[in-house]
This record gives sequence, structure tokens and C-alpha cells, in this order.
Amino acid sequence: GVPGAFPPTTAGLLHKLCGSDGRGYPAGLESLCRRYWKPIYCFLRMARAKSNEDAKDLTQAFFLWLTEGDALGRYESGRGSFRAYLKTLLAGFVANQDRWQKSLKRGGGAHFADWEGMNANLEDPATQDPTAAFDREWRNSVLSEAMDRVRQQFVAGGRQTEFAIFEEYDIRSDGGKPSYKDLARKFGVKEGEVRYFLHAVRQELRAELRTILAKLTTSNQELDGEWNELFES
Repeated sequence: GVPGAFPPTTAGLLHKLCGSDGRGYPAGLESLCRRYWKPIYCFLRMARAKSNEDAKDLTQAFFLWLTEGDALGRYESGRGSFRAYLKTLLAGFVANQDRWQKSLKRGGGAHFADWEGMNANLEDPATQDPTAAFDREWRNSVLSEAMDRVRQQFVAGGRQTEFAIFEEYDIRSDGGKPSYKDLARKFGVKEGEVRYFLHAVRQELRAELRTILAKLTTSNQELDGEWNELFES
């Protein structure tokens, strides 16, 4: 599609996918897949204890089923988050997987996502909770995307040291958090600057997380709910 022509929010995405004129549908389908393919893959891998390749096939079958039917059009934001709705659909899909997997043939083997690197280091699928796996991967994806964007912003602005201090203190402190004094000595800054740098990066990260969640929700109420759930876990 034309760059910038597709609304970035989930509400706009659903409108385009369910619209009668079909305009924006390809871009909408690609956007939907890119947002949710990994959480959906993890759910199906855990639910059916399938191999990596089988889980990929099931994931593609689910997306084809999802867009060929009226499931997206039946979503009502007032009854819960879109993420919760997807998990309900996944449970129904798993219960009828043999019938829905035939949609792969109707879809002509189309590929909507880049499967490279999809063989994740998952624990034994038979022992895992599919819903928890979906939520965990959703949370990891949101945090990873936000972290990457903030890192790029600080590097582009010549503020690599600030972000490096944040990583050292908040991300890489497996053996215990370093002191502000230790960080100041290591990076050649004043101890008071360490506190300021940490605050600055955290503020940017929270803002970026809020921006990403806004694109994954359909209302302010849903946004607040997803925000609270993100930080509860």
C-alpha cells in the first residue's frame, strides 16, 4: 500500500480489514500478522505440543482463518481487550484445528510473516500454559520494541553513555546492581549525572511503551488496562 495510508492503531486496522471496499486490506493483514505472529505461534506451540514447523503451519492457518471469516468484525472493544479476544479465538481454533488447517490450501501457501529465527528456545511445550506463553511473548515483544527504539533515539542524539548506564544498572545487573559511584567511575561522569541519566532514559522508555500500546489497543480504557497488566507482571 501507499506509505502512511494505513492507520497505525488497532481500531484503524480492524476497520480496514473488515471494510467492504477492500482498500487497505493487504497492508492491514500484514500489520496484524507482524503485531501478533510470535505470541500466536507460542500459544499454538504450547497448546498442541507441535514441532517448530508444525507450529508455523498452524499459525499461518490461524491467520488465514481469522481473515477469511467474520471473527474480526465481531470484536467489541467494550467487552475486553483485543489481545484477550485473540486468545479466545485461539482456544476455539485449537479445538477445531483439523478443520481450520485446511485453510492453508485455500490460501495457496501465502506467507504473511518472516519466519526466520522462529525456532525459539521454548521449554517442553507439553508442560506449558498456552495463555501464559501468549502473554509472556506479547510482553517481551512490547518491551523489546520499546527498548530498541529508545536505544536508537539516544544513539542518534549522541547520548550513548546515558543509555549504556541505564543498561548497566537496570538490565545487566544479574549479580546485583552497581552503585552510582561505580557507574560514575566506569563511564567517567559525575555521580549526580548517573541519577539524572537513569531518570531520563526511564522517562523515554515509558513514553515509548505508551506509544506502542496505543497502537495495539482500540480505546483509552483498553490502553490503561494493557498498561497496568504490562507492569503488574
